[in-house]
Amino acid sequence: MRQKLLLICLLSTLLLPSLSVQATENPPLLLSQDWRWLKSDDPDFWWWAGEQAEPFEGCEGDRVESELILSPTQPMVAYLSTSEIWLPLMGEGWSGADFPNDLLICNLTTGEITEVAVQPENATLAEQGAWYYDSHSVPTWSPDGTQLAWTEYTGDDVLQLTVYDLATSDTKILVEDLNPDGIVSLPRRQRVYWSDVGIGVDNIKGFEVYDVDMGDLLNTVTFPQYSQFQFWITYEGKSYISYNDTDNIWYLVDPLTGDSQVMPGLPELYSLITPDGLALRYEENIPPPYNDITPPHRTPRWSVVDGSNIMPLDYEWQPFNNLVSISPDGQSIAYAHDDRLWQWQAGKANIANGMEDFALDTVISLVWTPMAWRVGLLGE
Repeated sequence: MRQKLLLICLLSTLLLPSLSVQATENPPLLLSQDWRWLKSDDPDFWWWAGEQAEPFEGCEGDRVESELILSPTQPMVAYLSTSEIWLPLMGEGWSGADFPNDLLICNLTTGEITEVAVQPENATLAEQGAWYYDSHSVPTWSPDGTQLAWTEYTGDDVLQLTVYDLATSDTKILVEDLNPDGIVSLPRRQRVYWSDVGIGVDNIKGFEVYDVDMGDLLNTVTFPQYSQFQFWITYEGKSYISYNDTDNIWYLVDPLTGDSQVMPGLPELYSLITPDGLALRYEENIPPPYNDITPPHRTPRWSVVDGSNIMPLDYEWQPFNNLVSISPDGQSIAYAHDDRLWQWQAGKANIANGMEDFALDTVISLVWTPMAWRVGLLGE
């Protein structure tokens, strides 16, 4: 037990930047809000440390347009930033996906930004002629936190899988063409997921799993039905691809064989720092029907798992785990709801202290501790 407490303290120290806010048992929670700078002089990044929110003075010049992806081993977040060349068109009301963005890493201790993937020198959005720019997907960290992977749609109309090495600052194209058949229905940016098996690339109907060293295609997994979202998940020490069908039945798919089985439980988010602490489980709430004609309507939601106790959070679940986070000590949960920051602790949910008047109108990330998915067995 003493060794476990020492480990928590050590990791919390690694994640705790130098701040003027009041010290607490947990390091501060990082909040990000996309394009807040368009509405006011407020920054995109804020810290909440138990009693108040303060602007994060680091990562100056950021224009956050994606969730923050926290490294599993270091106090760093990777995210997408709106490219400079796109700002004039945003001011004219242009919006949408697959437009110019840059991939950045922010060191939460020093506040320094590393430009991982930015626009080519000849990028252009000229009024006359063809546009030429790069568009990057939300990145994913390697399990050991030493590398970063993403897909990018280049100005040459090529969709490729790219990997960045933090130690050497080298970038290499792992797969030169993820769309060799030219399927125009595919989005220009494909979400990527990294596990001990390989790098999974979302291809809408399933996953393509690639070797992390050579970029060889290990397997193509096709889902029998459309899946709202999918991710890597562990069950009995093995990594699987998880997906749910239109009936909200969850499945586990072997990434190398494609064999599928019904998940013997429900997806559960847990902290990599304190895996035995609080967890968040996906569940379904089926409220009473409005009348005798209307069938019951399933409402997805998060539930807090505290040992053998399972307690639902009092708000509808959204398919974005970046809007919830577990504290590093594993004793509380933060989540965004109704434009406010809420904290669940000791069996109760309340608006977080000092955040009663802080509007989270465009919140896109809560970052507190590295998290991962596992199968939460029913009855446990």
